[in-house]
Amino acid sequence: MEAALVLAEAGLPVGFMSMALAGSTAPATSAGTMVVGDAEMVSAMVLIQMAHPGAPIYHSFMPGVMHPRTGGFNGPALDVDLMYVAGVELAHMWGVPTLAGVGPSPDFSGWDSAIGIASNLLLCAMAGAETGSGFGLRETCTLMTPEALVLDTQIIDVVRKETSGLEINQQTIAMDIIKAVGPKGHYLSQPHTRENIRKFEFTERGLGMESSEDGQAAIKYALDKTEWILENHHPQPLDEEKRSELNKILRAADQELGG
Repeated sequence: MEAALVLAEAGLPVGFMSMALAGSTAPATSAGTMVVGDAEMVSAMVLIQMAHPGAPIYHSFMPGVMHPRTGGFNGPALDVDLMYVAGVELAHMWGVPTLAGVGPSPDFSGWDSAIGIASNLLLCAMAGAETGSGFGLRETCTLMTPEALVLDTQIIDVVRKETSGLEINQQTIAMDIIKAVGPKGHYLSQPHTRENIRKFEFTERGLGMESSEDGQAAIKYALDKTEWILENHHPQPLDEEKRSELNKILRAADQELGG
């Protein structure tokens, strides 16, 4: 909270995430867990507004269900998906944006983690979530690996496309093209085809990558892509003005901490 107050005073957005655990730190019902988690975040947001009225804030609900045998944080319980979506609705009810929860529990990438991310992200996106969390993370957001981030990016692309809708107009309906081709023709010779076929989006894995029964082709793709990025991607350095400002902040921090 101390850090949030400092950031809010500087005009930077701050948010609060509740990881209320049904059966442990929250009641053993979805509705009760939502009440406890929302109360945690709203109380913090109110405090920020009391200290700095109008400060930008956001709401993030990422609950879990206590594993009944181990007491652990059981993120993949089937009820959790709906609680993530409820978190989006609660944030919008309070009039603030949300960092929607996405947190698969497997400690490795596979069909289980893919299903968890895809279903959570799609539900939250359809509910209008502004952003999502947990990408590249496994073990309920405690382990990040570069190859997991590569794979999750593919899921993000799919969800983005699925929630973008279809463009319906005279040009896309193409009634004149359908009439010109007729029932026994084909569309390869049409300029309309050459123009529009390029607008379809394909995943990198969908263009020429073979699949396998054990799913290792996807893992190999992710590892190869990770290696390529690390070897070939060179981020553009900050300009002199930004570097100077960062150094100024670090010097001020050193003086305050007695460094």
